[in-house]
Amino acid sequence: MSKKMQILFGILMLVVYFGATIYLFVRIRQALPAISLVRIVYTVAFVFTAFSLFAYMFCRNILPSGLLTFMYLVGSTWLIALIYLTVFFLFTDLILFANKKILFIPENFSPRILRQIQVVAGFVILAIVLISGYCKFNNPVVVGKNIVINKKLLINNNNKSSLKILLISDLHLGHGIGKARLSRYVEMLNAQNADIVLIAGDLIDTSPQPLFEQRMFEEINRINAPQGIFMCMGNHEYISGVAQSLDFIKKTKITPLLDSVITIGNVSIIGRKDLSAHNRLELSELTGNIPADNIKILLDHQPYNLLETQQNNIDLQISGHTHNGQFFPINLIVKKLFELGYGYAQKGNTHYIVSSGLGLWGPPYRIGTQSELWVATLTFNQ
Repeated sequence: MSKKMQILFGILMLVVYFGATIYLFVRIRQALPAISLVRIVYTVAFVFTAFSLFAYMFCRNILPSGLLTFMYLVGSTWLIALIYLTVFFLFTDLILFANKKILFIPENFSPRILRQIQVVAGFVILAIVLISGYCKFNNPVVVGKNIVINKKLLINNNNKSSLKILLISDLHLGHGIGKARLSRYVEMLNAQNADIVLIAGDLIDTSPQPLFEQRMFEEINRINAPQGIFMCMGNHEYISGVAQSLDFIKKTKITPLLDSVITIGNVSIIGRKDLSAHNRLELSELTGNIPADNIKILLDHQPYNLLETQQNNIDLQISGHTHNGQFFPINLIVKKLFELGYGYAQKGNTHYIVSSGLGLWGPPYRIGTQSELWVATLTFNQ
């Protein structure tokens, strides 16, 4: 997508956002009693909710951390509410419009009572969806995958027949996902007893500030990985500021790969800069000096141009970024936007894994998707 198209798309999203927000404001207000104090309190609360995420983004390095965490939760939850309430209210508005023509609702229901029923029903359904979505987010799953690679593995001068890799993406540590949840993730990771941990970008959400404040590097440094922890940069490391992101990463056991290659035995791990970086190297430039019989694992945050990976004889590509849409119906859109928006695929001798992410950005709800950790067991038949 060109820069111009990105700007136009952004403007369109803002128009839709504010249009839907005004629509919901009016509909909910119509259900309220005609008491000035009630409507004033409602207006203040609604405006705070609708603008919380914007205020958070602009003030994320200024305001106190506790307030930012609250604004992040309120504002991001509003994104989900906006979508589902708008759809529900539009649907019920059609019913109410049809009733004016057919009169199938008893006449003793006043317009305000009908609006009250509409609003209460909408919020009850929304609450059920959010509670189930939070439970889904709060209980990440482990996805196992066995992959056969037609090469020989040599690590530490010992012949091995398999290699167990933890594949993580999109932790989004920050005001939404803090140290307590990270500690649970670390326990989950260590329970897998893997050889290598690979992170496919977006370790950090929108600012490294809460990561330093909560000393999250202490939890990350508890991760057991005999052969090391490696990561590529995601678009959110650039949103947070690459220099600041690297300052945090340097306090951990993670080795960042920014258009660079590290080789362990005959396993070459290639980490690309994110697609949003202006000076990103071509994949062929990174693989040119790698021996042909080495096992090549690529970390590339955004799963675009899968053919390029195959053409450069990569054995395994690991990506994230898409979150598999995070919630319905965005997951359906992701399937159309990406050749592989989620899951596993094989093209020739190249294997691809796109994770929906262990954490997530924004609203802490998984609706029609899952938070997950991939465990890939690579076996070698030579």
